[in-house]
Amino acid sequence: MGKVLKIREVGDPILSQVSKEVDVKNINHEILDTIDDLKETLNFGTGLGISAPQIGVNKRIIVVGAKKENINYNDAVEIPIAAMINPSWKKLSNDVDIQFEGCMSVPSIRGKVERYKSIELTYYNEKGEKIIKQINGFFARLVQHECDHLDGIVFLEKVKGPNGFSTKENIIKYDLRKTDDIEKYMRNINKDLKKYIETNIFPQYEKNNIGGHGIDHIKYVIKRSFEIISEFNLEVDSNIVYTVAAYHDLGYKIEPENHEIVSSKLFKEDKNIRKFFNESQIDIIADAITDHRASLKYEARNIYGKIVSSADRNISVDTTLKRSILYYITKYGKENSKIDNIINDSFNKLSKKYGKGGYAKMYYPDKKYIEFNTAMNDLIENKDEFIRKEKEIIKSLD
Repeated sequence: MGKVLKIREVGDPILSQVSKEVDVKNINHEILDTIDDLKETLNFGTGLGISAPQIGVNKRIIVVGAKKENINYNDAVEIPIAAMINPSWKKLSNDVDIQFEGCMSVPSIRGKVERYKSIELTYYNEKGEKIIKQINGFFARLVQHECDHLDGIVFLEKVKGPNGFSTKENIIKYDLRKTDDIEKYMRNINKDLKKYIETNIFPQYEKNNIGGHGIDHIKYVIKRSFEIISEFNLEVDSNIVYTVAAYHDLGYKIEPENHEIVSSKLFKEDKNIRKFFNESQIDIIADAITDHRASLKYEARNIYGKIVSSADRNISVDTTLKRSILYYITKYGKENSKIDNIINDSFNKLSKKYGKGGYAKMYYPDKKYIEFNTAMNDLIENKDEFIRKEKEIIKSLD
């Protein structure tokens, strides 16, 4: 039976050394004892893989093995424990994925690392038998990480991006793995489409900041759309999602009360958009834009309408109150706006929308929305607190 050994941490010289190959024709008790120690040490901790250098042994040996409940990766799969002697790999495609990684040799710190999604893995087992297999996703990431250790590389050297590092606690606190998913979806958007919308559509929202329907809100809806897609594992076209969210409030400056219809019309009249979508897709996007309203009398006609409708719902109580106030200030005109009238109308509107049995549609109620809706319900039940909060917000606008 193996021993639980101390993990060597970053800065230890052995972690920067290239490990020596094992003579697979002579797998002796020393090698087998090292494997047993690796298995026991891995099993004792919460890691998903371990390499010989991490327990102070300069040999090309790794052990991987993960129970589903211990894996915090987006494409997690359970992996039976296995020892790999002289492992090597080659990519099967150029497809890559960026996710946060951790390491037992780097306690508490996590970093975004780019890895190949699919690889061909070659190694020898404890009996000296050569194994070749194709592996994907999280398993492929894990093997690449552990093989780096054998070449004297710690994952910190491969971290990507200006915000590539985080503590383990903050990944959980701020749901940063979901942010990884959003970035993945955004990378799938046609670059020319994205450039066209950013250059020609987004600037139109500068004249559209009525009741909180400006560019900040559009970017929020885009982000929330991909959060919802990630949480509910929805299979959709990222280009369509992005376009629906980008156009959905475009008509607000023209006709606020029917802005969804105007926005849909403006989208269909945009001849340049036909460079990116066929007629069937154009109809899907137009219907989705029309169907995003919370007060819609019927169910949204397609999945894209349901996604953007859900993403259009706010998940911040303060932002919801502020948007409602700005709407009524704009409606009455700043000079004629009476605070009591604004607050009373705002309370009535939000009660009908978010109170018990409210009309706000939420096709995909994720965790963030459920928490928000509970808080809004509680606030609406306490009108005095509602009035106090809205007066604070109005004062901050002066």
